[in-house]
Amino acid sequence: MFNAVLFLGIAVFQLLLAFGKPLAEYSYGGRFTGVLPLPFRVASFVSSLFLVAFAFVYLQYTGFIFPGIDFPFFKWLIVGIVIFLFINTVGNLASQSKKEKFVMSPLSALACLAGVIILVLTW
Repeated sequence: MFNAVLFLGIAVFQLLLAFGKPLAEYSYGGRFTGVLPLPFRVASFVSSLFLVAFAFVYLQYTGFIFPGIDFPFFKWLIVGIVIFLFINTVGNLASQSKKEKFVMSPLSALACLAGVIILVLTW
């Protein structure tokens, strides 16, 4: 459930970016200040959809929603999400933006670690 809450929180952040809130320094390597340019706002909107889907996968896989219904491929989706989160964490740590580095890096690292723990406990 921890990961689902984390993903939904980051999805809200991405929606804030998509709808023009001036938080650009926390995203996309800190390349922008204030409001993101339109193409990046669209990318943030799409990211929010993926994050909601990730939350759904974790909630179903861990039995918080639709208990008793097994989607075996969700385990492999979580493996993919964990790999994505690892790469994302490395990217956040390499960011030139101190805000992104110190806020988003720990969030993605925690989500990655929680995903690994879930996989180890359920494999």
